[in-house]
Amino acid sequence: MIKVIDIIKRKGRIYTIEFSNKVSFDISETSLSHHHLFRGKELSTDEFNAVKKGAQTDVAYVKGLAYLSKQMRTKDEVRTHLKKQMFTPVRIETALELLAKEGHIDDIRYATMVVEDKMHYSIHGPKKIIRYLQQKGIDKPTIQKALIHYDESLQIITITKDLEKQTTYPINKPFYKAIQSLKQRYFRNGFASHVIDQVFQDHHDMIEQAIDETTPFERDLKALQTKEQSLYVLQQKLRKKGYSSAIISTIKQ
Repeated sequence: MIKVIDIIKRKGRIYTIEFSNKVSFDISETSLSHHHLFRGKELSTDEFNAVKKGAQTDVAYVKGLAYLSKQMRTKDEVRTHLKKQMFTPVRIETALELLAKEGHIDDIRYATMVVEDKMHYSIHGPKKIIRYLQQKGIDKPTIQKALIHYDESLQIITITKDLEKQTTYPINKPFYKAIQSLKQRYFRNGFASHVIDQVFQDHHDMIEQAIDETTPFERDLKALQTKEQSLYVLQQKLRKKGYSSAIISTIKQ
C-alpha cells in the first residue's frame, strides 16, 4: 500500500501531496475532496495511479481557470500560460477542452467583443483588428465571423466621426500633404483605400475648409525667393511641397 505522508497548501486552490513511495505532485482541492485524500490514508497501486493520472490535468484546469478569472482570454493565451507552467501538451489540451466546454474559453465571443469595442471606441479598421486578433492566436474563420457586422457602411461612419474631429481646427500644412497625412492616418489604422477615398470624396468641402496652407506657403515662398530662379521653377518647387494650384497661382513675378 502507498500512504499519504503530507499535504502542503500552495498558492490558490493547489496542494502538493507527498507519498510514502517518495513520489510527490501537485493536486487540486477538488481532486483531494473527490479522492477523499488525507494524511495517513493508504492507497492501492491502482488507486495511486488513478490519482496521479488525473492530477496534472486537474491542476492545469484549475490554473487555467485562475488565469481566466483576471480577464477574458483566448484559447491560445491560456495554452501559452499553461506551457510556462510545464504541463505536458496532452494535459494542456485536455484542460483547454474542458474549459471551453464549460464556457470559460470562447474565441468567437472574445473576437466579437474586441470587434464591438474597436468599432465603437477607436478608429481601428478591419485590417488592424485582424492583426490584433491574430496576435492573440485566433484563427482566420473565427476572425471573419466576428467581423461580419463591421461592414463598409459602419467603417465609413467610424472614419467620418474621427475626420470631423481632425478638421475641427485649422490644418496648417500644404494642401496635398494635409490630405495625404489624413489618409495615412486611416490607412495605418487598417481601413481599405477605397473606403477612405469614399469618405474623403463625400466630405471634400469640409476637409478643404479646414486646410489653411497660407502660413507654411508664405514661409516656404520666402525661403525659395532668396534664390535666383524663374517663376516656373519656383512654382514647380512649391508643387513638389504639396501646395495647391490655387495658392501657387497667387505668386507674382
